[in-house]
Amino acid sequence: MRAQLPKLARVLSAFAVAALTCARASAAETGEISAEMRAADTRLERRVSLRADRWYVGELCEHIARLAGVPVSAHDRDGAADPRVIAILNDMTLADAMNALRSLLSYEGAPYIWDRRGQAPSFSYVLCRSLKAQRLAGEITARVQADFEAECSKLLQMCRLSDDDLRRLAGTDPLADDMVKFPRVQAAWQMLGDVVSPDALAGVLRGERTLTLSVADLPPSGRRFVDTVWSEGRRYILTPEGGRAEAPEPDRVYVHTDRAGPSAATSLFIGLPHAGEYAYAGGVPLARRTLQVHMPEWVLDSDRAKDPREDALVPRPSPEPPEPAKGPTLAFRLGQLADAVRISIICRIPAVAEGMTGPVPYGRTPAQYLDALGRRYGLLQTKWNGATLLVTSSGWSWHEPQQLTWLMEKGLRRSLARKDGMSFHEVVQLAASLNEHQSQTVGTDHPSLSFLRRPGLFAELGREPGLAERALSAEGIPLVGPFAELIARKAGADAPSRVSAFRFVEKNMVPVTGDDGKITFAAGQGHLWWMELRQPDGSWLPHSATRRPREVTSQ
Repeated sequence: MRAQLPKLARVLSAFAVAALTCARASAAETGEISAEMRAADTRLERRVSLRADRWYVGELCEHIARLAGVPVSAHDRDGAADPRVIAILNDMTLADAMNALRSLLSYEGAPYIWDRRGQAPSFSYVLCRSLKAQRLAGEITARVQADFEAECSKLLQMCRLSDDDLRRLAGTDPLADDMVKFPRVQAAWQMLGDVVSPDALAGVLRGERTLTLSVADLPPSGRRFVDTVWSEGRRYILTPEGGRAEAPEPDRVYVHTDRAGPSAATSLFIGLPHAGEYAYAGGVPLARRTLQVHMPEWVLDSDRAKDPREDALVPRPSPEPPEPAKGPTLAFRLGQLADAVRISIICRIPAVAEGMTGPVPYGRTPAQYLDALGRRYGLLQTKWNGATLLVTSSGWSWHEPQQLTWLMEKGLRRSLARKDGMSFHEVVQLAASLNEHQSQTVGTDHPSLSFLRRPGLFAELGREPGLAERALSAEGIPLVGPFAELIARKAGADAPSRVSAFRFVEKNMVPVTGDDGKITFAAGQGHLWWMELRQPDGSWLPHSATRRPREVTSQ
């Protein structure tokens, strides 16, 4: 333990320096690149253009620095480097790009700050996150959750009102209006009040658990809910012959919460087999309240809430850019808009909203495009800083704290870029250290680590010291405890009764795809981790192979 103290002291010292640096920078009035700073360093007038699709802010600053030949970076100890953005910078000055990026990330009273360091004419610039900005995500999440739970408490009380009282209240209260318009809403809350204990419901609302209710055990209020939902339409299932038949009546009710799309707002979902699920609390109304009530002012003194360019028709270029083979992304659509209107755009929207691309922007105004993208529903906000359109959502406050930091990502890239790639031990340690959101990010961003989107077996091997070594040993690991379940997912439910152990064997082989599409393996300059299963006669048979992760990045 004593040997670890100097290392711990160095880490704490680094964070203390980061905090003091940002505290010192907070003394600046705005934290932006001022006219005086521009006059003192003419390099800030150099022009930059680039395209960035969900780059880390730290990564974006590094690219801008190379383009402009000016030391520009984001602090990787205080979180300034960690948000991910889409950036379309079209021939803008370095100072304008830096100010637009800072404005995108800042809120009233919780700013990001450009800290100028060194002496003229060799100034360097570091983007820092103030202490208030560091606390903002947690504060917003707590406020939104409290609002959500208060709404659910109100719905539990409201569902007990008489029909006459509910109709009277519906004229002024949107929640009561929903209960009058949609009978399943009142029935749903009556069911929850009758069936679910307060503690269990609190666990669901906080995302700590999900519920599965047996229809056979439901009281009359629960049966009324099921019958109401089921009667709203005919339900069908596909038959083995390719036809369809009426779906059997549901035997279960599912209850859970989720944060879907770009918003930080929670939704309470209740669903039935073959009937889908609906949101019964939170959702879009809570998303609107999040932006309007729970988040600080985003339009700063140097910004404009709207710009005349939003109301001008977006011209259709000739020739029109071809659609990407894999389908348009949000970055592609924003690039179309930026190029056609001759503006720059920087966007901060969580990766979970990547499918939210919006329509082709040509032939409509930017305002119409942004409204269709989600602005009209309160799912995102926009503002202008100079000639740059800035787009954000409330979702960053929930999703960003759970994602990889730029420091973690840089370390991962270095490991993947080594000649032999990542070792087996490194992969299992990585898998064990990631949360669910980080696993999805790593598996999506790094194709050679796509298997970590479902990290189960590798993560379990990293839980305890020595397990990775045992997995690579000749004896392997017996199929007991969690390993029995994990191997069963790969080799079939009866695997624990057919095999007694598993192991990984590293072989110098590469996969080869033939003309018929079949994959074979040949000796070569590659490394495969073969998972083998021990059979009843003691022999080992190969089951599946994982290629040793290695990537050469062009960035």
